[in-house]
Amino acid sequence: MGVWHFEIIDSKLHDDYTNYTFHFNKDLSFTVDDNEKSYKGKWNVISDNGTDDSPATDIDLDLLFTAYAPHKLEQLGHNYHILNRTKEKIELINEDTDHPERLILFRV
Repeated sequence: MGVWHFEIIDSKLHDDYTNYTFHFNKDLSFTVDDNEKSYKGKWNVISDNGTDDSPATDIDLDLLFTAYAPHKLEQLGHNYHILNRTKEKIELINEDTDHPERLILFRV
C-alpha cells in the first residue's frame, strides 16, 4: 500500500513514465496520477502455488485498470511475478508470455 513511483526496464517500452505515481489503497484499488489526470484500477497480491518457485515464495501482483486509461498505462495491466521485494522496492517480471522480459521496478 502507499505511494510508489516506478521505472520500467524494458527495451520494447519507449514511453516516458517519470510523471506517473501509483497510489495503492487498502481496499485493493489503485490510482495512477500524472499531475493532471488520475486513472483507476484494482490490484491484488496472490500466491499462485506454481512450479517455478516454492509455494511459500511464489507471489504475484495483479494489476487491472477498471476505467479508460491511455494505452501506455493499460499495457501495464498484467499479472506480474514478484522477483524481489523490500520495503523500498519491488522487482517484477511480466507473466505474459509475449513479453516475459519486461521488468518493472517500483520504488517508494
